[in-house]
Amino acid sequence: MIIKRDIDRVTYCTECQTFCGNSAELNFPLVLNWLITNKCNMSCQYCFASDIENRDYVPDSVLKYVNNSQYLKLVISGGEPFENENIWEILQKVDHKKKAIVIDTNGTHDFLIKEIKLIKEKNITVRISIDSINPNENEKLRKCKTGNYYEKLFSNIELLWIRNKVNVALQTVVTKSNIKNLINFSKMIRYWGIPKWYIQPILPSGKGQMMQHLVPTQKSILKECAKLQLDPKTFLIKEDENYRSVILLNNFGTLITEEFDKNIVVGNINRISTKLFDKIDKDNHIKRYKLYDKCLCQQGKHFVGVQRTKVKSL
Repeated sequence: MIIKRDIDRVTYCTECQTFCGNSAELNFPLVLNWLITNKCNMSCQYCFASDIENRDYVPDSVLKYVNNSQYLKLVISGGEPFENENIWEILQKVDHKKKAIVIDTNGTHDFLIKEIKLIKEKNITVRISIDSINPNENEKLRKCKTGNYYEKLFSNIELLWIRNKVNVALQTVVTKSNIKNLINFSKMIRYWGIPKWYIQPILPSGKGQMMQHLVPTQKSILKECAKLQLDPKTFLIKEDENYRSVILLNNFGTLITEEFDKNIVVGNINRISTKLFDKIDKDNHIKRYKLYDKCLCQQGKHFVGVQRTKVKSL
């Protein structure tokens, strides 16, 4: 499915999960990260969710902003999104025709058949976080408050991706302790046939500030990824430059961006101007999410008028 924004002549392909268009014309952020809760059943060493004031109740004004704003991709995150008891009501109301929807999860939720049906109807990508295929190493970074979750995580990958054909992606936070195990990850990716794998270093926010000694260099990440023998379309390496590159929304309607050692409030949905690039770093935003001049899965038939260097018309 192709999501497009005519005002910028930019598109988002849900198949290869990439943006396509001309960054020079971009006048509105590509992605909105909606933190729908700061509750979680895990205690990850680098998590910053507890640092952001939040609540589970979602007022109509926030939902209206989410549905009417110009973001092409909505990332529903937290905390653990499925810990919000209102999650399924929220997903029912989110307009999936105007933007692609991704849910970031630790993969421990007990999915019901009706929930999987809704996820498929909304064409939602379930992005599961896992930092190591070694359960002991994974537990060191991502400790579960309710016991070992490793088997549950993999059973959910099978339930969603293999048995029910739900769009599934994986996300890995790379540290100096797990970077050498990326090669084993790549074997797992090939085994499952997972179409997308996001790799990123620790964010220097919240508890992540205390783990600077574990942050690998971008050069070392690229060196290890070169050994993976995976199609480059399969994985996206996020840059380690995160200065004011993201837009976060909480359920109070507060919009936030990140600096290296703190979160910065950029406004409220009821008062802020639509010119959000005045509040965040446009270059870092584009570098973070990447804006290609050609769809990675080569769905050229969806891009009427797209040329190699610019977008004429969509």
